Amino acid sequence: MRRFLVTTGLVLVLAGCGVEQGERGGRGEGGSAANDAATTDANFESPPALVAPPSPTSPNRSSVPEVRPDAAPDVAFGYSYNFGIAADRIAGVQQRHARTCEELGTSRCRITGMTYRRSGGDSVEAQLRLALDPSLADRFGENALAAVQEAEGELVDSEITSTDVGTGIRRDTRSIADLHEELRTIEQRITAVGTRDEAKAGLQEQAAELRRQISALEDNRAEQRDQLATTPVTLAYSSSAYNAGRPDFGGAAGNAWDQLVWATYMLFVLLSVLLPWLLAAGLIWLVVRAVRKRMPKPASEPAA
Repeated sequence: MRRFLVTTGLVLVLAGCGVEQGERGGRGEGGSAANDAATTDANFESPPALVAPPSPTSPNRSSVPEVRPDAAPDVAFGYSYNFGIAADRIAGVQQRHARTCEELGTSRCRITGMTYRRSGGDSVEAQLRLALDPSLADRFGENALAAVQEAEGELVDSEITSTDVGTGIRRDTRSIADLHEELRTIEQRITAVGTRDEAKAGLQEQAAELRRQISALEDNRAEQRDQLATTPVTLAYSSSAYNAGRPDFGGAAGNAWDQLVWATYMLFVLLSVLLPWLLAAGLIWLVVRAVRKRMPKPASEPAA
């Protein structure tokens, strides 16, 4: 009996160890699959982000409008963002956005314009204009806003414009086909005319005019296709928008000092204009006074 109980206990212990090892093996295989999936996602080519986008549940998060280009394939969109940022942080954020565009490569992002203007002491206005791959425009706007929020700025307003270029492309394509058909007819007539100069010259002039119309329509169609291939994005930065609604003691003191300087300058200009006239008037008064002193006083009449 004792030998039976010992044998049964050993069997149960070995069975438990086998189950535990199986569970560990299953968890290991699952973990490996998850790691492989994570590695695949990490290797997926994506444009570099400025910073990690804020969580959708984070408080006081401004959002940018989102439009999916595949929802309107014949529409060319344009994005515009106005950010309010402290004056001393605008240059850094602007350079950060420009550097991100450069990292994407010229095939997906190009800088088409950049301005930075400081006026009135601490007032800064700047702008960055980009031409982006349409599929990256939304994500770039979100990352741009995240960088602004990291610099303690905010989104003041944003706008998305759209132009239906697909209709124009299809219309130009039909017109080009019709003109090519007409041109073929005229070329056949030119061949049939032979050497008759007068009739041939008129037909050749018509053919040249048709070729000019075809070239103009092809250029217009190519321009419209370029509008679909790139999305203009404008990022504007303003310190005045950032200071709006906030008590700015430094700005108030700076404005008071500027007004004092301008008042002193205006007083100096006024004195510079009036000083010659005042000197001339004073000189005349002194001359008149000296002449009066030298004139003899009239004798007093004798008393009656």
